[in-house]
Amino acid sequence: MGEVKPYTSYPGVNKLLDKFVSNVNNILKQQLVSIYILGSLAVGDFNLNSSDIDFLVITETNLKKEIITYLRNMHYELVSNNPIWGDRLEGSYISKDKLKEFQPPENPRPYIHKGQLKLLRYGNEWIIEKYVLKKHGMILKGEDLRSEIKYIKQNDLKRVTLKILYNWWKPMINNKSKLYDDEYQAYAVLSMCRVIYTLHHGTVVSKPKAARWVKKELSEKWDSLINDALMWSKDMKFNRIDEIVKFIKYTIQYSQQFNNLLED
Repeated sequence: MGEVKPYTSYPGVNKLLDKFVSNVNNILKQQLVSIYILGSLAVGDFNLNSSDIDFLVITETNLKKEIITYLRNMHYELVSNNPIWGDRLEGSYISKDKLKEFQPPENPRPYIHKGQLKLLRYGNEWIIEKYVLKKHGMILKGEDLRSEIKYIKQNDLKRVTLKILYNWWKPMINNKSKLYDDEYQAYAVLSMCRVIYTLHHGTVVSKPKAARWVKKELSEKWDSLINDALMWSKDMKFNRIDEIVKFIKYTIQYSQQFNNLLED
């Protein structure tokens, strides 16, 4: 194996990305258009102890079943051969024509989470992901297509953020099953901070940056909860479900001043 490319300032991440890019290129061949890094590695505030390595692979067309099988096996092997970083890869494979669509694509796409490939439809997160791709996307290989993505307006970001809050997070007030996971608890707290930040500013920043802003500008009541979420790592317990539910309720209450956007 040759010299590892310095994609980031983290040697372990670079080693994984080097293998990932090589594997994807070998499997997709002429189907490969671009490979991007999104998330905190692109936006900022990457946490070695807890952050995922978010990616997006752009292909010429929708992938055939046999190619998806090769990708599924490849991601499984990445986790097996790199247990520290392999299961941090999270992302999707989509065809390049989808970048021009404002609404989420109807067809399921190959989606990777903790080394497992599933065929899932995009939800409202599609618009946020395209926004992050256009503004912050870090290209690892191939053609840069970000200029083909139409500008996403502030109100569109706020509107889709409201939909995610009401459709995904609000049901957890009564159905707390996802919140029994410590990692998901920390994720929920920081996600609420980013919801509040996006509704206020009409832009998307890293979860830690949003959390720091919420601590500074809003009620001190949540400081302890937010601090614990910021410091959380994968070997730590969280166990603050009741407080998280209250924080979700607070975020919903805060969001009501923007509900007119849902009527547009």
